[in-house]
Amino acid sequence: MNDFNDNTTPVFCVGLKETNRCMKRGLVTKVYVAKDADSFVTRPVIEFAEKNGLAVFFVETMKELGAMTGIDIGAAVAAEIKNSSKRR
Repeated sequence: MNDFNDNTTPVFCVGLKETNRCMKRGLVTKVYVAKDADSFVTRPVIEFAEKNGLAVFFVETMKELGAMTGIDIGAAVAAEIKNSSKRR
């Protein structure tokens, strides 16, 4: 049985606004950026992550990042939440 809150299933903030919100609240452990996303969208996220010591990982496409985070559309950026069992 796969318990969603077993602390092994990552929980993500997906999209620019949600990722920024989660990073500013200190909830993020890792940031994911799609290589094919517009740099004016991704650059500020990358800069904030690097400035705050967050690991940044690059994914080839927005479609791949969306699928990785469990959504049916592409995403430019996403972030993995720490202690995901405590979120919502």
